[in-house]
Amino acid sequence: MDHTPWRVIASVIDDVRVLVNRRLDHLEQWQIILYTISFILFVQWIRKLLKFEDVSLRQLWRDMLLSFSSYKQKWEKDKEITYKELEGGLFWVGEFYKYLPDRGLPSDDIIREATAYKTMSDILFERGRLCGSLFAIEDDDSNYQRLIRQVFELYSHSNATFPEACPAIRKMEAFENCFCL
Repeated sequence: MDHTPWRVIASVIDDVRVLVNRRLDHLEQWQIILYTISFILFVQWIRKLLKFEDVSLRQLWRDMLLSFSSYKQKWEKDKEITYKELEGGLFWVGEFYKYLPDRGLPSDDIIREATAYKTMSDILFERGRLCGSLFAIEDDDSNYQRLIRQVFELYSHSNATFPEACPAIRKMEAFENCFCL
């Protein structure tokens, strides 16, 4: 007798077929077809139900694992480590705000803090690390300063990552690139 894996699999399939035929012998063909269709629709309904965000199998699995205290402690510890890594990456400069204030600041305080931040920063263009017309601002060139202010007033509200909202900014970027070249 041949005991290869394929022969064993074929034997199991044949046994299942005989068992199903015995169990469904009393049913008509149309009943078997309707039961099969009903079963398939039920399975599809379950699959669709599990894809909803409210009933997520992944969420149920996580909730079940978090019911164990040892796993919950490990999960909390890993979460704290991840938060510290994120905070370290986001807030690497210690002098600046890490959190938003409860109330807004008056305009004079904002200007004072902006001036303080400007003195704290490392100005790369003064050391020759950056180039371009934007970084070549001369204090005595009032025409250039006025031009920069006017362009800023025109485009300070726009966002280049959303050109659909402000299509003119793309044209302005093209002109700026032409000026730089």
